[in-house]
Amino acid sequence: MEIYPEWRGYDFILVHGKYIILRPRTHEIVYIIEG
Repeated sequence: MEIYPEWRGYDFILVHGKYIILRPRTHEIVYIIEG
C-alpha cells in the first residue's frame, strides 16, 4: 500500500477488507479505500 503525502500522519485501520483513513485529532473518516 502506498501512502499519499497528504495522508501522512493520519490513522489507518482495516475494517471488513476496507482501509479507513482517519484524521488523527478528530477521528473523522477522511477516505475509504476498498481492499
